[in-house]
Amino acid sequence: MKKYLLSFLLFSLLTQAQCWVQISCGKNLDGFHSLGIQSNGSLWAWGLNHKGQLGDGTTTNRNVPTQIGTATDWVLVEAGTISSYAIKQDGSLWAWGDNSERQLSDGTTTSRLSPAQVLPGTTWITVAAGDLFVVGQKTEGTLWVCGYGPVGQLGLGNIDQLSTFTQNTTVTGWESVKCNLRHTIMRREDNTIWGFGTGTSGRACHWY
Repeated sequence: MKKYLLSFLLFSLLTQAQCWVQISCGKNLDGFHSLGIQSNGSLWAWGLNHKGQLGDGTTTNRNVPTQIGTATDWVLVEAGTISSYAIKQDGSLWAWGDNSERQLSDGTTTSRLSPAQVLPGTTWITVAAGDLFVVGQKTEGTLWVCGYGPVGQLGLGNIDQLSTFTQNTTVTGWESVKCNLRHTIMRREDNTIWGFGTGTSGRACHWY
Protein backbone atom coordinates (compact mmCIF):
# COMPACT_ATOMS: atom_id res chain seq x y z
CA MET A 1 0.00 0.00 0.00
CA LYS A 2 2.82 2.42 0.88
CA LYS A 3 4.49 1.68 -2.46
CA TYR A 4 1.21 2.39 -4.27
CA LEU A 5 0.68 5.68 -2.42
CA LEU A 6 4.27 6.76 -3.12
CA SER A 7 3.89 5.97 -6.84
CA PHE A 8 0.59 7.84 -6.99
CA LEU A 9 2.09 10.87 -5.24
CA LEU A 10 5.08 10.90 -7.61
CA PHE A 11 2.77 10.64 -10.64
CA SER A 12 0.64 13.52 -9.33
CA LEU A 13 3.67 15.74 -8.80
CA LEU A 14 5.03 15.01 -12.28
CA THR A 15 1.63 15.68 -13.83
CA GLN A 16 1.27 19.02 -12.05
CA ALA A 17 4.81 19.97 -12.99
CA GLN A 18 3.93 19.67 -16.66
CA CYS A 19 0.72 21.66 -17.10
CA TRP A 20 0.29 21.78 -20.85
CA VAL A 21 -2.03 24.46 -22.22
CA GLN A 22 -1.63 23.58 -25.91
CA ILE A 23 -0.25 20.73 -28.04
CA SER A 24 0.17 20.53 -31.84
CA CYS A 25 1.37 17.52 -33.85
CA GLY A 26 2.91 17.17 -37.33
CA LYS A 27 0.42 16.36 -40.05
CA ASN A 28 1.79 13.42 -42.03
CA LEU A 29 4.18 10.49 -41.91
CA ASP A 30 7.10 12.75 -42.79
CA GLY A 31 6.34 14.97 -39.84
CA PHE A 32 6.43 12.98 -36.63
CA HIS A 33 7.09 15.95 -34.38
CA SER A 34 5.08 17.65 -31.67
CA LEU A 35 5.07 21.09 -30.07
CA GLY A 36 3.66 22.19 -26.75
CA ILE A 37 3.26 25.22 -24.52
CA GLN A 38 3.22 24.88 -20.75
CA SER A 39 1.22 27.05 -18.38
CA ASN A 40 4.26 29.25 -17.70
CA GLY A 41 4.46 30.18 -21.40
CA SER A 42 7.52 28.05 -22.16
CA LEU A 43 7.86 26.27 -25.53
CA TRP A 44 8.66 22.56 -25.81
CA ALA A 45 9.19 20.15 -28.71
CA TRP A 46 9.90 16.47 -29.30
CA GLY A 47 10.03 13.85 -32.06
CA LEU A 48 11.71 13.85 -35.47
CA ASN A 49 14.08 16.76 -36.13
CA HIS A 50 15.85 16.12 -39.45
CA LYS A 51 14.92 19.59 -40.78
CA GLY A 52 15.25 21.47 -37.51
CA GLN A 53 11.49 21.42 -36.93
CA LEU A 54 11.94 21.15 -33.16
CA GLY A 55 13.72 24.50 -33.02
CA ASP A 56 16.45 23.55 -30.55
CA GLY A 57 19.29 24.58 -32.86
CA THR A 58 20.11 21.00 -33.90
CA THR A 59 18.86 18.22 -36.16
CA THR A 60 18.89 15.70 -33.31
CA ASN A 61 15.69 13.76 -32.68
CA ARG A 62 14.22 14.10 -29.17
CA ASN A 63 12.41 11.25 -27.43
CA VAL A 64 11.07 13.42 -24.61
CA PRO A 65 9.78 17.02 -24.48
CA THR A 66 12.69 19.45 -24.70
CA GLN A 67 12.40 23.12 -23.85
CA ILE A 68 13.08 25.45 -26.78
CA GLY A 69 14.95 28.54 -25.67
CA THR A 70 14.17 30.31 -22.41
CA ALA A 71 11.30 32.60 -23.44
CA THR A 72 8.08 32.27 -21.45
CA ASP A 73 5.75 34.42 -23.56
CA TRP A 74 4.53 31.85 -26.10
CA VAL A 75 0.74 31.61 -26.55
CA LEU A 76 0.16 29.45 -29.65
CA VAL A 77 2.01 26.70 -31.53
CA GLU A 78 1.28 25.00 -34.84
CA ALA A 79 3.13 22.03 -36.34
CA GLY A 80 3.08 21.57 -40.10
CA THR A 81 4.61 18.53 -41.70
CA ILE A 82 8.28 19.43 -41.21
CA SER A 83 7.94 23.11 -40.32
CA SER A 84 6.80 24.79 -37.11
CA TYR A 85 5.14 28.07 -36.19
CA ALA A 86 4.35 29.93 -32.99
CA ILE A 87 2.93 33.23 -31.80
CA LYS A 88 4.09 35.21 -28.76
CA GLN A 89 2.06 37.35 -26.38
CA ASP A 90 3.05 40.48 -28.28
CA GLY A 91 1.42 39.14 -31.46
CA SER A 92 4.68 38.37 -33.26
CA LEU A 93 4.86 35.29 -35.49
CA TRP A 94 7.85 32.92 -35.48
CA ALA A 95 8.80 30.01 -37.76
CA TRP A 96 11.45 27.31 -38.08
CA GLY A 97 12.18 23.96 -39.72
CA ASP A 98 11.97 23.03 -43.39
CA ASN A 99 11.77 25.90 -45.89
CA SER A 100 12.00 24.04 -49.22
CA GLU A 101 8.80 25.67 -50.50
CA ARG A 102 9.49 29.05 -48.84
CA GLN A 103 6.86 28.33 -46.20
CA LEU A 104 8.84 30.19 -43.54
CA SER A 105 8.16 33.47 -45.37
CA ASP A 106 11.72 34.79 -45.40
CA GLY A 107 12.13 34.83 -49.19
CA THR A 108 14.65 31.95 -49.15
CA THR A 109 14.62 28.17 -49.25
CA THR A 110 17.00 27.85 -46.31
CA SER A 111 15.78 25.78 -43.37
CA ARG A 112 15.98 27.25 -39.86
CA LEU A 113 17.11 25.30 -36.82
CA SER A 114 15.61 27.71 -34.27
CA PRO A 115 12.63 30.09 -34.10
CA ALA A 116 13.00 33.32 -36.09
CA GLN A 117 10.48 36.14 -36.37
CA VAL A 118 8.44 36.19 -39.57
CA LEU A 119 7.25 39.33 -41.37
CA PRO A 120 8.00 41.90 -38.62
CA GLY A 121 4.83 43.00 -36.95
CA THR A 122 2.73 42.25 -33.89
CA THR A 123 -0.78 41.76 -35.22
CA TRP A 124 -0.93 37.97 -35.63
CA ILE A 125 -3.60 36.13 -33.64
CA THR A 126 -3.53 32.62 -35.10
CA VAL A 127 -1.68 30.45 -37.60
CA ALA A 128 -2.50 27.13 -39.28
CA ALA A 129 -0.09 24.95 -41.25
CA GLY A 130 -0.62 22.26 -43.85
CA ASP A 131 1.89 20.33 -45.93
CA LEU A 132 4.54 22.92 -46.87
CA PHE A 133 2.14 25.86 -46.66
CA VAL A 134 0.82 28.13 -43.93
CA VAL A 135 -2.16 30.41 -43.35
CA GLY A 136 -2.11 33.21 -40.78
CA GLN A 137 -4.76 35.54 -39.41
CA LYS A 138 -4.24 39.09 -38.18
CA THR A 139 -6.14 41.07 -35.58
CA GLU A 140 -8.09 43.04 -38.17
CA GLY A 141 -9.54 39.77 -39.50
CA THR A 142 -7.39 39.54 -42.64
CA LEU A 143 -6.05 36.22 -43.92
CA TRP A 144 -2.47 35.72 -45.14
CA VAL A 145 -0.88 32.75 -46.95
CA CYS A 146 2.59 31.53 -47.84
CA GLY A 147 4.41 28.47 -49.20
CA TYR A 148 3.37 25.62 -51.51
CA GLY A 149 0.18 26.16 -53.53
CA PRO A 150 -0.12 24.15 -56.80
CA VAL A 151 -3.53 22.67 -55.95
CA GLY A 152 -5.12 25.88 -54.70
CA GLN A 153 -4.39 25.40 -51.00
CA LEU A 154 -3.36 29.06 -50.71
CA GLY A 155 -6.68 30.24 -52.09
CA LEU A 156 -5.04 32.35 -54.82
CA GLY A 157 -5.37 29.95 -57.72
CA ASN A 158 -2.89 27.22 -58.60
CA ILE A 159 0.51 28.81 -58.03
CA ASP A 160 3.76 26.99 -57.34
CA GLN A 161 4.73 28.93 -54.23
CA LEU A 162 4.73 32.24 -52.37
CA SER A 163 8.00 33.27 -50.77
CA THR A 164 6.48 35.71 -48.28
CA PHE A 165 3.06 36.14 -46.70
CA THR A 166 0.47 37.55 -49.12
CA GLN A 167 -3.05 38.61 -48.21
CA ASN A 168 -5.49 35.98 -49.42
CA THR A 169 -8.47 38.19 -50.29
CA THR A 170 -9.86 41.58 -49.50
CA VAL A 171 -12.58 39.82 -47.48
CA THR A 172 -12.19 40.33 -43.73
CA GLY A 173 -14.02 39.15 -40.64
CA TRP A 174 -12.40 35.71 -40.40
CA GLU A 175 -12.82 34.06 -37.02
CA SER A 176 -10.85 30.79 -37.27
CA VAL A 177 -8.74 28.84 -39.75
CA LYS A 178 -7.62 25.20 -39.99
CA CYS A 179 -5.36 23.45 -42.51
CA ASN A 180 -4.93 19.85 -43.48
CA LEU A 181 -2.36 18.44 -45.90
CA ARG A 182 -3.71 20.10 -49.06
CA HIS A 183 -6.72 22.19 -48.08
CA THR A 184 -7.81 25.03 -45.82
CA ILE A 185 -11.11 25.62 -44.03
CA MET A 186 -12.12 28.92 -42.42
CA ARG A 187 -15.08 30.29 -40.50
CA ARG A 188 -16.21 33.89 -40.65
CA GLU A 189 -17.83 35.98 -37.95
CA ASP A 190 -21.23 35.39 -39.58
CA ASN A 191 -20.67 31.62 -39.05
CA THR A 192 -20.33 30.86 -42.76
CA ILE A 193 -17.72 28.24 -43.66
CA TRP A 194 -15.26 28.81 -46.51
CA GLY A 195 -12.64 26.54 -48.01
CA PHE A 196 -10.05 26.11 -50.74
CA GLY A 197 -7.54 23.53 -51.87
CA THR A 198 -7.66 20.02 -53.27
CA GLY A 199 -11.10 18.51 -53.76
CA THR A 200 -10.15 14.83 -53.57
CA SER A 201 -12.57 12.76 -51.48
CA GLY A 202 -14.95 15.70 -51.14
CA ARG A 203 -12.59 18.08 -49.38
CA ALA A 204 -12.61 21.82 -50.03
CA CYS A 205 -12.10 22.69 -53.70
CA HIS A 206 -13.57 26.18 -54.07
CA TRP A 207 -14.99 29.11 -52.17
CA TYR A 208 -18.43 28.26 -50.87
